[in-house]
Amino acid sequence: MDYEKMLTKGALRSIKNDERVQCPVMQVIDIKELSKNLVYNNNNIIMKSYILSVSDGENIMNSVEMNIGLNRMVSTRELSKFSIIKINRYMITNSVAPAKQPRKGIIFTDLVVVVSGSIVFKTIGNPQPIIYNIEPMLRTEASVQTVQVYEEIRVLHTKHHIWRSLIETEQYSRLLTVGALQFIVNNVEVKYPVMQILGIKQVTSDYLGIIKYRLMISDGQHYSTLVMLATQLNNMITESYIKKFSIIYIRSYAVSQLSATNKKLILILDLICLDVCLDRMIGDPKPVVEHSGQVVENSIPASTDEIPEPSVEMGTSAPPTSPIDPDQEVENLPLNLDMLHIS
Repeated sequence: MDYEKMLTKGALRSIKNDERVQCPVMQVIDIKELSKNLVYNNNNIIMKSYILSVSDGENIMNSVEMNIGLNRMVSTRELSKFSIIKINRYMITNSVAPAKQPRKGIIFTDLVVVVSGSIVFKTIGNPQPIIYNIEPMLRTEASVQTVQVYEEIRVLHTKHHIWRSLIETEQYSRLLTVGALQFIVNNVEVKYPVMQILGIKQVTSDYLGIIKYRLMISDGQHYSTLVMLATQLNNMITESYIKKFSIIYIRSYAVSQLSATNKKLILILDLICLDVCLDRMIGDPKPVVEHSGQVVENSIPASTDEIPEPSVEMGTSAPPTSPIDPDQEVENLPLNLDMLHIS
């Protein structure tokens, strides 16, 4: 998903140049906690506050203060690193240090989270620090221009609530898109399937020494070990966001043909890892079978070390479009539609 279209590019520069920007949309790059000791009625009181680093997609600004009335958003993890936020109200402050020019500060007094940080999971674009004394680039409207982009965000928000409900009630089997692998290996596109990871094996290229990861995934009914993770997602494994038995929401994938066996290999291009910790396999999945009768895998390996390394022709073509989405219940759940500017 192109989150960059959501951000109000140029907003920070305009704000620093005394231009008023109506409800800008930005991304939180970092959150730091500060503790202040206050004395009230001869009692020491520790007051917590949070300092944000935010980006509008073009520029980044550190030391943005957040009103203490919004602290609960951080403590409840509603607001986190990489979150996309809409700032409903903000204030400008001026501070003067000795022998220095006055500097403007920003305090966010009211905001809403548009997209959770766990969904975005990365810095959007390549924002740069603001260079002062440059003419402002005034863009006062959020740059979401299409209903299609907003619809994707709406569905993700709704699914996030569904996942949370199922996780809280431990209905883990209902998280998975049962039957998705059967469709995928038979050239039918499945929109945003949810799978469980049963195994991870590191694979190193003989020629370039590039580290890749091969996965064993299950939809609760079938499993396949012919799955590779795109190299740009390697940090999700090295930083332990993805582990054995993790549940993932696959946002984008491609299907390639193995040169030796003509079996299908799935390349995961983009994903979200659900916030749930499991120590077991969901269901009793069987090897997935193509319409040709080929069994994609013969048995579940006892460990990931038993997964062989494939000889793969990595194509970039997407599967044919015969879209299915078994999670139709998302259409029936309410959502606050007044979250973004839609033109």
